[in-house]
Amino acid sequence: MLADPLSYDAVIATPVDSIRLGILVAGDELASIDLLTMNLQTKVPLDALSQEVVHQLQCYFEDSQRPFSLPLVSQGSDFQCLAVYVCHSSWRDSPLW
Repeated sequence: MLADPLSYDAVIATPVDSIRLGILVAGDELASIDLLTMNLQTKVPLDALSQEVVHQLQCYFEDSQRPFSLPLVSQGSDFQCLAVYVCHSSWRDSPLW
């Protein structure tokens, strides 16, 4: 479900003219990046995390091989969050093993 267009922390243009990305942060974590087909005006990010998200997305648009490094809000059940943690961590470094 998309957020209210006014609630986005930033709205940026994409290489596809009719598509915008709406960025929502929650505290110091990225909550979502929504694909927007509405004709919204861009919105300049005001906080540091939103600025970093915009920067990394713009770098990605220039080089799709560029990795992302952003703090994400954990959503899902405890098991789903654990599965994501294990998949994105070295199992040797995990305190669970």
